[in-house]
Amino acid sequence: MEKVIPILEKSGYNVIAVQLALHSSNDDINTVKRAINFINGSTILEGHSYGGLVITNAAYGNPEVKGLVYLAAFAPDESQSMVDFINSSKFPKGFLKFDNEAFSYRSRDVPSDCLQDIDLTEAKVLAATQKPTDKSIPISNLVPLVGYIYPLVMKYQRTI
Repeated sequence: MEKVIPILEKSGYNVIAVQLALHSSNDDINTVKRAINFINGSTILEGHSYGGLVITNAAYGNPEVKGLVYLAAFAPDESQSMVDFINSSKFPKGFLKFDNEAFSYRSRDVPSDCLQDIDLTEAKVLAATQKPTDKSIPISNLVPLVGYIYPLVMKYQRTI
C-alpha cells in the first residue's frame, strides 16, 4: 500500500486507503460507502482478502463504482460468506487465537501460510499489527457480484 499509493497519486488519482474496523461486515461496508460518497465521482475499488467481500457489497447498485479489483481477495457470489471460501480446519495449528470476546488474532508464530514471500521479521510485524476480527464476519451473507471485476491472482498466497 505504501508503495502503490504514491504511484497512483503521481498519476493523478485521488486515493483513499480505507481502514476497516473488522467489528462487523455492515460497519466495514458502510465505511467504504462513505469513502465512495466522499470521492463524489467515478471510483475503482480494490480489496485484499476479506476486503473483496467488503468492496463487492459497498459497490452494489452504486453507478459511481466503475470497477472492482480483487487482490488475493474473496469474490463472493450472492448469499456467499467467507465460510464458503475457507476451510479453517486446514489452517496450521495455532494460526488464529481468540480472546474472551471472540475476536480472532493471527499468530505471529505462523506467518508462512499467508506472508511466505516476505522477510520473516516483516511478516511477524504484519501479523502483530493485524486488527482482531469479530467472529461474526466470516458468516455474514452478501450481495451478488457486480459486473465489472478485475481479479489479480497471487501465485504464492496459500490462505485465500
